[in-house]
Amino acid sequence: MERLVLSFAASCTASDIEFTSRLQENLPVITGDPVKLRQAILNLLKNARESIHGPGSVRLDVWFKCDELHIRIEDTGCGITKGQMEEIFTPFVTTKSSGTGLGLPVVQNIIHAHHGTVSVTSIPNHGTTFEVLLPVHWESPDHPL
Repeated sequence: MERLVLSFAASCTASDIEFTSRLQENLPVITGDPVKLRQAILNLLKNARESIHGPGSVRLDVWFKCDELHIRIEDTGCGITKGQMEEIFTPFVTTKSSGTGLGLPVVQNIIHAHHGTVSVTSIPNHGTTFEVLLPVHWESPDHPL
């Protein structure tokens, strides 16, 4: 997760966007496809950055609680209207002039494939928060995965 954070932070340095992150220490390892999970989180971070026109902020918080990894991405961007909210996970629906409308459906598919959930709250003109919950399965000598 640290490499992902550093990579995204570097992409924000030439902009008016402040990126902050808070990662809980000693996070458990998630079983699954690390490349796909990184793709999903980077896509959410990229969307957060692209929703901001001018100065703003993106925040990433990651913590472990109740056998789930919690990943929250908050931005101070343009937000999502109620009408848009109903379609954000529908393939090929986009509000971006150069978007394909596949980013959020891919994120949702990756998270669901890892038995997780993704949710969103947003206030137009104030920002958006995506929260991803991923179950953590502990490995032990008696119960290998």
